[in-house]
Amino acid sequence: MSKRKVLSYAIKLIALFSWVGCTSAPVKVPPPDHSVPFPLHMALEGDALLVVGANTDDHFSDGKLVVIDTTAVDRVIKSGVPKNPIAWNSVVTSNVLIPSASSMIALDSNTVTFASDSSSRLYRFSIRSGVLSCENAQKSIVDCKDTQSLSLKQSEPGYLQLIATNNNEKNLLISYRTSSQIELISLGTKMKHVRSFNFVDTLKSKNIKISADEIIVTKKIQVEKNNEKSLVYFLLERQFKEDKSQPQGIYLLSINLSDLLNNEKISPSRVNFWDFKDKFFIDSAHDMHIDEAEQSVYILAEKPESIFKFSLKSKTLLDTTSVCESATSMSVSKEQNRIFIPCYKDSRIASFTKSPLSLDVVSEIHGQGPAKAVLDEKKKLIYVSFFDDGTLGIFDFNLKYLGKVFSTTSPDGIGL
Repeated sequence: MSKRKVLSYAIKLIALFSWVGCTSAPVKVPPPDHSVPFPLHMALEGDALLVVGANTDDHFSDGKLVVIDTTAVDRVIKSGVPKNPIAWNSVVTSNVLIPSASSMIALDSNTVTFASDSSSRLYRFSIRSGVLSCENAQKSIVDCKDTQSLSLKQSEPGYLQLIATNNNEKNLLISYRTSSQIELISLGTKMKHVRSFNFVDTLKSKNIKISADEIIVTKKIQVEKNNEKSLVYFLLERQFKEDKSQPQGIYLLSINLSDLLNNEKISPSRVNFWDFKDKFFIDSAHDMHIDEAEQSVYILAEKPESIFKFSLKSKTLLDTTSVCESATSMSVSKEQNRIFIPCYKDSRIASFTKSPLSLDVVSEIHGQGPAKAVLDEKKKLIYVSFFDDGTLGIFDFNLKYLGKVFSTTSPDGIGL
């Protein structure tokens, strides 16, 4: 199987990665120091940037989770010292092992939550002042006594979204890549399952024909304000169970958070519905962004490869523009009203204005396989995970390259 085919499949999932077609037994040794094999998912809170190295080809015994001090990065960028790469010890505050093929990170109030595909478990542990609990570069975080663990009801966890009640009770919604199910999990002193639900009957009530060999996969969940009066948005994709290469349509649902938390079953009458397949022929999507201030939704479509802007009120198309081939995700700057998209195949990052939707700036090539971008609005820096290289690129908001963290991975084991 070619490298392009495998990584294209992986980025379509934008969640957990699996390497297929490998016949040799994996080498069960930890990832090398000062490297992050297959960096993908990131989360930023305050001055702490968390980066997951997924170890997707199972070459090593574990994946890796590192914490980067973004204030230290900003200081190095402005200092004139060598930045290609920035010295590991000058910016990395934590460096721990985690299970391979780990998911996106949910980060809240000094607590980290992530799911593992290899173990089908959810993990939760603390982070304070940029340092993870049980800090030990040679020990897996899951073996620490302070780490909570919960077995998941399904395999292949996908999107994670934290939600909160008016009493500040924390909950988690988690979707799955190969199932219609969504789980609601309580994040109290001890994690526990609350219930599972799906939107299959809801879509059927909207005259969407769903066959027995199809599933409704949740690609993204977004909550704007995160209180019980908030709306929760679900980006759904209709897929065949056995052949996910032929997606059948994209739909958007919203429901009041209070209805979601307080009702065992979700009544279709309580759900707002947008059909992007019937009228606009969108078969598949990578990402979405809800802008409740302007009452619009931006869809980063895979088929066709475009950004679409729709009105949430009138459910009409407001604007659209084509994007690069193999766009992977979408990061939106509220301050600058711009959208940043990693272009995996082109190894560039593209910037688009929001109104009108138009290509603004395209970066030069400074790494291979950009997958995700995180915006630091305060410091005006963009962090990009280069999946192929195993590096973390740093750009300003004009997409000028400023440097990188982590050494470029080599083709003989650390990367591809």
